[in-house]
Amino acid sequence: MSDIESEMLLSKIARLYYLEDMNQNEIAEKFDINRVKVSRFLKKAREKKVVEIKINYPRESHHEIERKIEKKYDLKECIVVPAYDSTQDTLKEMASALSSVLDRILDNNDYLGVNWGLTLKGITDYLQPKRKIKINVVPIVGGLGKIETGIHTNSIAKNFADIFGGTGYVINTPAILDTKEIKLALLEDSNTKEILELTKKLGVAIFSYSDIGQESSYSKYGLIRNEELNYLKKLNIVGDVNLDFLNDRGEHVPNKINDRVIALSISEIKKIKNVIGIAYGERKVPVTLAVLKGNIVNILIIDKKIADSIIG
Repeated sequence: MSDIESEMLLSKIARLYYLEDMNQNEIAEKFDINRVKVSRFLKKAREKKVVEIKINYPRESHHEIERKIEKKYDLKECIVVPAYDSTQDTLKEMASALSSVLDRILDNNDYLGVNWGLTLKGITDYLQPKRKIKINVVPIVGGLGKIETGIHTNSIAKNFADIFGGTGYVINTPAILDTKEIKLALLEDSNTKEILELTKKLGVAIFSYSDIGQESSYSKYGLIRNEELNYLKKLNIVGDVNLDFLNDRGEHVPNKINDRVIALSISEIKKIKNVIGIAYGERKVPVTLAVLKGNIVNILIIDKKIADSIIG
């Protein structure tokens, strides 16, 4: 077969496959060749630019950087949203991204774990899944903050349950207790036992992780005293995942605060099939890197500012 004839056959096979929706078996039969040869011809058609594939994305596309992050940190999925000047606009984009993910991975009677904070509270203000499903939403951390602020884990669980049409569970214990002895006593409480038992059924967990700077929710709401924050910084802690404090390598750092915390630990979170981490803003770059290095999440939703920093 001459080069011209080969090029002609490439074009014909490519046209039949990509434009006329013939499958490889049908093409093989038409040209009296085997299916393996058809597959090779299609590969060669792409290599020789006989076929060029263009994908039109529905939003401002960050596909290339998403793929780089997925490969570099071995993620199932990374979604990068635009970094707007307006926090509300960023949260709307994150809510849209999270809706898309949850529509795919959640089904009736699934168990979803959530934590607390301003980010998840803001996202639930705009979350619009395409379908109602009877999921069970379980707090994965004790109570933090006042209920009326909307950042409390029970408020977040209720919001997700209401949005999906499911059931939200309530945890009655605070997240941070005054002493280790009080924590141990509350772990024997029937409600605490029930919630911790339900977390073993989780197929999906969603959390926003925190830094320990002055802009963190801890500082804003006085949830951890300044002297305790300074103590954590001296231990080279960059932030926390669900109140489990970690260093820049994503490793748990033993500390006296965790001794009196009721929450799922990083090691427990890692056992969940789909773990979704959400963050935006430059101050979250160090803790995002720690979360990725520690292989704590497998689905990541971040803004472009964080994405540019962690891939650089």
